[in-house]
Amino acid sequence: MPFGRSGTRRRPPACTQESLTARQTVLMRLQDHGRGDPIRRNAAAEHPLTLLGLEDRIDCLTANLSGGQKQRVAVALVANPEVVFADEPHRRAGP
Repeated sequence: MPFGRSGTRRRPPACTQESLTARQTVLMRLQDHGRGDPIRRNAAAEHPLTLLGLEDRIDCLTANLSGGQKQRVAVALVANPEVVFADEPHRRAGP
């Protein structure tokens, strides 16, 4: 873990909001991009989470997810890219 100026450990920035569910985290990103009406946004948020194996954790707070599950939520935040370049993308992603 990196050290701050005072020599104390700094926590790396989180990709997810701990007080939001996985669905709300992805929905927030879709709203930022103005993607469709609320019903379509909800389905658009569920789709990548389901593809990433989080269908049973969609409505769980991200604070209650494992490290690998949080990483998969972060992957779901990427708004339909053609290519994703990731360094060791499955290292902690779990089965």
